[in-house]
Amino acid sequence: ASTAWAGPEAGHPNIIAAREAAQTAIEKMKAAQAANEYDMHGHAAKAEKLLHQAEQEMKMAAEAANEKK
Repeated sequence: ASTAWAGPEAGHPNIIAAREAAQTAIEKMKAAQAANEYDMHGHAAKAEKLLHQAEQEMKMAAEAANEKK
């Protein structure tokens, strides 16, 4: 189920879907770390950090699109 987004993402269903996918990926990385499935050498934490950065970029993309309206 999609989250009702307010703010700059409102009206941008593709950006909303991308952010939801990033959030799911973050949750899965955290689950993998908690399960200690294998030695990740810090790569899981780095992936999570990059996903958070990607979320910020998606928000800024929505803001930029809104400026063009």
